[in-house]
This record gives sequence, C-alpha cells and structure tokens, in this order.
Amino acid sequence: MRKLRLFLIIAGLAIIVYPLLDRAYTRYCQQKALAEWEARMFLQESFTEASASDSVPTGYRDGSSEADSGEESLPAGDSTAITQTPLGILEIEKIALKLPVFRGTSHANLKIGAGLLEGSAGIGEPGNAVLTAHRSHTYGHLFNRLDELEAGDVIKVSTPDAQYEYVVESTAIVEAEDTSLLDSVRDERILTLYTCHPLHSINPPNRLIVKCSMSGTSDTSGGSDAPVTRSSPNALDSPGL
Repeated sequence: MRKLRLFLIIAGLAIIVYPLLDRAYTRYCQQKALAEWEARMFLQESFTEASASDSVPTGYRDGSSEADSGEESLPAGDSTAITQTPLGILEIEKIALKLPVFRGTSHANLKIGAGLLEGSAGIGEPGNAVLTAHRSHTYGHLFNRLDELEAGDVIKVSTPDAQYEYVVESTAIVEAEDTSLLDSVRDERILTLYTCHPLHSINPPNRLIVKCSMSGTSDTSGGSDAPVTRSSPNALDSPGL
C-alpha cells in the first residue's frame, strides 16, 4: 500500500512537472534558433566587411562557412530534431511576435517556430509563400494571437538577403479541408499565415488564414527601402480569396 501511494505521488508530480519542463525546453530551442540566426547574420556581415577590405579570415575566403551551410551543427548526442538553420525571422510588432522560420513543416520545426509550406513560393519570391505554425495555448507563443491581426497591420520577414515588409490584406476562417486560400498566384508576392482555429480546442475544425501582400523590401545590410510595384489592384485573384 505504501508503494502504491508513493507511485501515485510520483506520477502526480510527473503530470504536473512535465508540461512545465516541455515548455521550458521549447523556449530554449526557440531562443537557440534565434541566437543562431543572429550569429549567422553577424558572420555574413563580418565576411562582407572583410571582403571589402581584402582581409577575409582563414576558412571564409571562398565564401563558405558553417553558418552558411544551411545545416545546424549539433553536438554529439543532441537529440534535437532541428537539422537546419532558420530561413529567416518572422516579426509582427502588433502582437509582440518574433519567430524563426524553417523550411518545411516537420513536428520539430513547428514546435519552436513557423514552417514554410513545401511547394509554396520562397520568401520574397513571386507567388504565395505560406507560413504555418501551431496555435499555442500559451498567450503570445507561436500563432496564439494571430487572430488579433487586421487589415493594414505590418508583418516583416528577414532573410540573409533582404527584409521583406508585408501588409495584411484580409483574414478568414475556413474549414480545415478548404485549402483554396493557399493556392499559388503567379504575378504577386503574397504571404499567407496559416494556423488552427478556434483556440483551446482539440482537433480544431477550422483554420485561421491571414493574407498579406508585399509592400516593400530593404537590404539586410542597411540598404534603402524599395517599394514593390503591384501589377494588379487586387492581389488575390483566385475565387474565394
């Protein structure tokens, strides 16, 4: 009987502690990815400056580096399934959000950041770039507050080459099976944010979609803004968009 009580106490503590530890580890992985991105950008800036002064550090003269390899160097035995550096950083000032963006929507990627949906356009490229992330139950985490966005809000995505600025055009709630809002567009540079809806639901039946159009770009090294010329007054030509 005493052993049973001890077992129940340990099991109860595990149920209470595990979510806290999991959340802390997720935060750690997210901060690690953001720090890696900043280190990558620092190396890129240092390489550019060194190239300009013709004093490139040994090992970087050919333009290659560990930070530019697209792969994260994990210590031996690290079971973290993140196998790549972020493609960029998503920032939405209105909801105090800053997330690493990864290529693909694996469980490991979506646990700590946003994933660029395979088959969608690249960030800043013509077409529809679809970023998806979980609707975390924790306030302010991942796409938890995405439903607060409205038309006219500004979204920024930084990559090693440029910072892209988008403006929210519209928001929509659709059934999970409805993927029409993710369709590609050829002549516009569209960003679509995609997550589950409603919040705090098991197997949510709907999806929250935020559709944005590019409004400008700037060089990540500090170049001037370049407004985007829109070929059509309506960026969303497909039916249902």
